[in-house]
Amino acid sequence: ALPKYCIIRRSCFFHTLKVPQCLSLADIKCLPPQILFGTIIEPQEEYQENELIKYACDKGYKATPGTPKCTKNGWSIKPECEEVTCVLQFGIPGVHSTSPSGKNIFKPEESLTLTFAKGACGKLTLTNGFIQYSKDHDGAQRASYSCDTGYKAFDEKWWGVVTCQQGVWSHQPQCIRKNECGSLPNVKHGKQIQINEAHQDGQRLKIECDLGYKSRLSSIRCLNGQWETSVCERHRCNTPPEVENAVITSYSTDQELEQLVTFKCKEGLELHGHDTISCINSKWEQTPTCKQVTCVLEFGIPGLHSTSPIIDRSSHSLVVFHSLFPLNVAIGLRCDTPPKVENAIITSHSTELEMEQSVTFKCGEGFELHGHDTILCINSKWEQAPTCKREWKTRKKLFFRFFSYLTYLIYFVLLYISLFSWLNHHPLFLTKTL
Repeated sequence: ALPKYCIIRRSCFFHTLKVPQCLSLADIKCLPPQILFGTIIEPQEEYQENELIKYACDKGYKATPGTPKCTKNGWSIKPECEEVTCVLQFGIPGVHSTSPSGKNIFKPEESLTLTFAKGACGKLTLTNGFIQYSKDHDGAQRASYSCDTGYKAFDEKWWGVVTCQQGVWSHQPQCIRKNECGSLPNVKHGKQIQINEAHQDGQRLKIECDLGYKSRLSSIRCLNGQWETSVCERHRCNTPPEVENAVITSYSTDQELEQLVTFKCKEGLELHGHDTISCINSKWEQTPTCKQVTCVLEFGIPGLHSTSPIIDRSSHSLVVFHSLFPLNVAIGLRCDTPPKVENAIITSHSTELEMEQSVTFKCGEGFELHGHDTILCINSKWEQAPTCKREWKTRKKLFFRFFSYLTYLIYFVLLYISLFSWLNHHPLFLTKTL
């Protein structure tokens, strides 16, 4: 809890026209200010002493530097949003004219056009050296400079040249002490952030190499005015890993090329994985393997005649053979069930795989066979099946027998009719009947 009375900054403030008094810390409060072109972030009704206020300005405006804090005298900094402007400095070397003319203060999204005098650049300034101006064979302006004793050009030479390009100097000449280091050396396959300022003796800078490269030194140091040398080299791997039953058919060892190695398995083996692997971050990728080619022979193959070696089908449903142990398969095209021949029976049917597939037919009694009695299986199809037809003699015999029976039947019928008629009209039979 706050004390009943406390002295602000260990002193009381006396006013000439009022009775002096001490204020409690709880009495020091600040009200939220009205910010033109701005908005308070997470506003409060009151702010206690030392509390900060955060605010954001509208587009095209920026906050004044610093963060306002609540004090006994109010806000330490008046929260304000001032308009964003760009100021054009007059006297830019090589500028011939500006548009709009005479205007040097611009608001956001306003544009400015500068027109440079052809080949005209302003004068340069150089500390600890001197400049001589000249023109090259194209008439372009040049500035050659040299440094005083104990100094050197920023690019590590004792002299330097600046050229005028479209009214602007290529760079600002600079002389640094001889024990300082200037521009960074060009590291092949490396990245450097060039800073246009001198580096003190013993200062280090980090070297970043391109992807796939690494530097022998993590950083280079400035020693007596000279940068240490560094090289970005490709990530290299040791001898390629050994792959059993394989040979290397290609291996790049050029430092400038990606390190690759290609494998090939010996005859009869199959490569599993990628045949070519590369070196990534000083490590070889996953190496392939060489395995025997496995073939699976399933039983019940249509048309399978025989196998060598002979397979015991009673104990295996399938047999696996490797490429090093060949399997000879003799294929004989097989047929399905023999065709049905009406009024015939099959007397012979070869079913052995090693034999030619054939079937023999025999007609029933009273039928004669037309065609071949034995047919073969050719290209998975049976030859034309024979037919069984009734013999002609049998038909003729049956016909005459039937005709004879019919004649006898008719004869007996007529005889019966005649006898019956005779009995009915004979006198002897008639008398007895009476």
